[in-house]
Amino acid sequence: MTEPDRAARLTADAERVAQSLSESLHKDWQLAIVAEATAAIDPDRAERIAQSISDKEHRSRAFAAVAGAVAANDPDRAEAIAWSIRWESYMASGLTAVAEAVVAADPDRAVRLIGDAERVAQQSIPNESRRACALAAAAKVIQSDRPGPCRPASQQRRNPRR
Repeated sequence: MTEPDRAARLTADAERVAQSLSESLHKDWQLAIVAEATAAIDPDRAERIAQSISDKEHRSRAFAAVAGAVAANDPDRAEAIAWSIRWESYMASGLTAVAEAVVAADPDRAVRLIGDAERVAQQSIPNESRRACALAAAAKVIQSDRPGPCRPASQQRRNPRR
């Protein structure tokens, strides 16, 4: 079994376990983690998983991961996904992830997306910690001339409600 096959099997197993959870918030949190893990392997499946999440924050987190995963191959789709996110800190993260992915190939687009992410952060994220995270992620992309090690909030693996 190849490593990609093994990863696909593990994420499918994780999705089955998450879907079996009875408490909806825990289920949504776990499905968001599965969508993030699946995004790089199978973005279409990750997007379907994200769509199945009922909690707005967890669904937004999952969509931000999907946007980042598809950005290199389909930046138009990735940008549309990022703009569809309804939780502003994750929208900013999604826009930043797309900018990071396209900065080398399309620097003008990256600059526009970072400007959009900055506006979303400054105008729409009331939580100062999340706003600072979004702005710092955008700053990392601005400082690089190629995709770098920027880790948007969408890629964090903790439960933000705890």
